[in-house]
Amino acid sequence: MSKLLKVYNGNPDHLIINQIADKLENGGIIIFPTDSYYSFGCSINCPKAINELVKLKNKSDMNLSIICSDIKMASQYITISDEYFKILKRNTPKPITFLFGVNKRLPNSFIACKKTVGVRVVDNPIAASIAERLGVPIVSTTVSLKDATREDSIDPSLIWDEYRNKIDILVDGGIANGVSTTVVDMTGDEIIIVRESEAVVE
Repeated sequence: MSKLLKVYNGNPDHLIINQIADKLENGGIIIFPTDSYYSFGCSINCPKAINELVKLKNKSDMNLSIICSDIKMASQYITISDEYFKILKRNTPKPITFLFGVNKRLPNSFIACKKTVGVRVVDNPIAASIAERLGVPIVSTTVSLKDATREDSIDPSLIWDEYRNKIDILVDGGIANGVSTTVVDMTGDEIIIVRESEAVVE
């Protein structure tokens, strides 16, 4: 049975965060707030959950990212130069997705989906607390609602109405920011801004 858990963004309850992380560790799928929109999420250590997450979003949509608690966690799953590490450090946490080539530390179920991985260190205490407690990245992709505008994906009550029977937990952190992330390609020798949004790369 799905659960709707209210978590206050300013001071996430560690007991509720533990409950969410426990569900992820056991292969659960959640919906949770980020610094942009609400996202589906599962543990990177649960291949079956990753496959289910892709099916839940859309089989043709392979736009997966990993949400990390900090740069140290992110660096375990990507190959990054000293120069790019400094850029990452200057620009996290922010609503920015950094694209890197996948490496062998990522599970096969993830690598099968993409040749690149989006890495995020989000400016949202709830998402950061979940990833920190989990101890590994959260595989994520933005929630979309059928027959609705993208802006509706910021409202947890509308999301609950549509997905309450398809997920394990909806983490209600209130209305999301509704800001698209800036996307930065760091797979080559020079960084490329793929999509500009409100977050500026310094």
